[in-house]
Amino acid sequence: MNNDTKNIKKIIECIQKEIDLFICQSMSLEIIEKRNDIECIGKRYFSTITLEDKGLFTITMNIDDDLFDVFFNNFFDCELEENEKEELIDALPSEIINTIVGLAIKDFPEEFENLQLGLPSLESINGADYQFSNTFSIKTNNGSLCFHIVYSDN
Repeated sequence: MNNDTKNIKKIIECIQKEIDLFICQSMSLEIIEKRNDIECIGKRYFSTITLEDKGLFTITMNIDDDLFDVFFNNFFDCELEENEKEELIDALPSEIINTIVGLAIKDFPEEFENLQLGLPSLESINGADYQFSNTFSIKTNNGSLCFHIVYSDN
């Protein structure tokens, strides 16, 4: 296994670890079950990590409505106007993913210091030329979510 492959796998491990910590510590939820497959529940949301000159990670998160409500209430613990609430509902999934990745960055290998978080292009979502992929689902005491992390050097 070459060094780039080890680093890519390390990044995926860092993201998975931070997802667990985020759910248990930041959200105060209990992980009841974690499986290395995907049970697509709820709506699908996307985010990306672009590693300068090293490739692209696309992170897909599916989350059921019950757990989405828990996340929303945790992130926005205040009274909101209906139009404000709609805007925040649209922004929350990317905010969740970017928060998790932002926290995971501290454990990324040093070679990956220059990166950008953002929303993926349609081409990166639909592209099938992935070198690495990791999929897992998590059931909590308040609902379920699943993640699909793929890496492409395109």
